[in-house]
Amino acid sequence: MSLTIDDNQIDLHTSSKNTVGKPTVTPSWSINQHRRQNSPTTAYPPRISTGTGQSATQPVIPNPEVFRGLTSLLTGDFQNGSPASSSASLPTVAECAVHLELLLCISTLHYTVDQSRSLDRAFTIFPRPRTVQWRHRTKRLKDSTFDTRRKRKWPTYLNMAVKRFLVWISAIDAKLAALDQTRRMGFFPPPLDILMVWHAVLLNPSYYVKFCQAHDLMTVVQVGFPWKEIHEAINSENYAFTPPTPALEKFQEMTGLEPDLFESICHHSVSEPVAIKLAGLIESTIPRLEVYESKHVYEKDLLPGGKAFLGLLDKGNDANNLTVKDIADAVTRQLSFCQKMELQLWIRSPAALGTLTRARARYGRFLQLFKLYPHTMLVPTLDIDLVWHTHQLSHQRYTIATAVLAGDFIDHDDKLGKTTLNNGMERTESLYRIRFGAKYHICTCWDCEALVSALEKADLEDSDNNTETPADIESLVNQVSADVQYYRTAEKARRTWVAGPQR
Repeated sequence: MSLTIDDNQIDLHTSSKNTVGKPTVTPSWSINQHRRQNSPTTAYPPRISTGTGQSATQPVIPNPEVFRGLTSLLTGDFQNGSPASSSASLPTVAECAVHLELLLCISTLHYTVDQSRSLDRAFTIFPRPRTVQWRHRTKRLKDSTFDTRRKRKWPTYLNMAVKRFLVWISAIDAKLAALDQTRRMGFFPPPLDILMVWHAVLLNPSYYVKFCQAHDLMTVVQVGFPWKEIHEAINSENYAFTPPTPALEKFQEMTGLEPDLFESICHHSVSEPVAIKLAGLIESTIPRLEVYESKHVYEKDLLPGGKAFLGLLDKGNDANNLTVKDIADAVTRQLSFCQKMELQLWIRSPAALGTLTRARARYGRFLQLFKLYPHTMLVPTLDIDLVWHTHQLSHQRYTIATAVLAGDFIDHDDKLGKTTLNNGMERTESLYRIRFGAKYHICTCWDCEALVSALEKADLEDSDNNTETPADIESLVNQVSADVQYYRTAEKARRTWVAGPQR
């Protein structure tokens, strides 16, 4: 039956692509257009509760099955330093699912910082309209620099996040070294800005090793990624990230930093020394008078915690500046991947479990290609890339697993140019088809993935019943189309603050 999949995908695309807004992904469809259409006020507002809850027949989104078997990796990835089996050494479906959630949290954080009027005030970013005389009339001209100045908030926020990460990773390494494995969980997860930076550094495995060696971090490099703790901190309605209070208290005690960077910026910006520093980070020539005219400065002295906060605004030495720049660049590169995952939105798809299960299997084959064709540059598809990234986030497990499954440690270079990637993709596609007799490039939109999952389920049922009765393809496609339409409508309801559809 699997041979019928391609023949029915086009009809399914046509039947549902206009159900809610744009198709899942189109080349010209930008992430900002996607957000503007689906949410007028914020990236992911919480849905208004109807008070009735979900009935037993209403599907829970995301599908709880994708998180089944989720465990903490903070006690170590492997026993005796080697994977128990090839299967166990790959990231689980649950870990990939939490990774998708985390990427949505990061993308939401970026959007929130980028659009925040509160941070505009904190950084003294206000419009400067000009009044001019034209043909004996007075004209008020829009400030052409306002949007550009607003865009500087995120790079500034990111640099502060990197500096916080450097403080945290040094402190957590010392703390973990003094604790037995069973007592490590209470220190995770860190605040989202720090987790975002750690995530990006881990996705450059060779750099991460050198970084840890340079900073004498011998314990944290062996720690697995805290998937379970991260999942428990995520609100799957609005993708807010809220670590448990004890973890935040330990973070503050350990680092001397306040847990929420966003709130910290807004809070300390009311004091004169901080306000002037923050304004100077956005625009070095800003008139000091403008800082006071913004009317948000009313404290002459630092607030409690202000000295530590000011430390985040200092330029530091050249070596530290280079480290901050390198890491900030890594986060920026990964942000584009976050936005790709936001557009795909696999975690809220009706076929989430099937999509991630198939992606995991395809990633296993991808690693085999490295072993079969050593010294060949291979380029992953988007679904394989997700699993590859998930694998790298548990550094020790990834290092051991790739040596076994791929024949050598596989570094991840996210700085390759488009031409190099295109050539590598063509080569990988050819080798994958030759070796495994399967398509490398596949459509992974909700429609196609739901259809593939439905056909696989029908195949499995035929096999279990020991029958060869062909499925009613038209009926199956209609059911899949209805499922996809329901999930799209539910997603639009979530984004527009209304109750979800009933089924």
